[in-house]
Amino acid sequence: MTQDTTAHAPTEVYFVHKTSGARFKVIARDIAAGTITLEGEYGTFTEKYDKELFAKNGYALARR
Repeated sequence: MTQDTTAHAPTEVYFVHKTSGARFKVIARDIAAGTITLEGEYGTFTEKYDKELFAKNGYALARR
């Protein structure tokens, strides 16, 4: 099952780096595959979603 966050949520969700302020917009999440698609300043990419790893690397979820 793929969840398209742009079609269902009026609020935009981002991963924001606590130190640099780099921001990646969450544009889709595939729950079955355990991946998320992120859009950043230089492109769009899909990677495995691991909440603890994102936090360990200095990223926090933010809503806009």
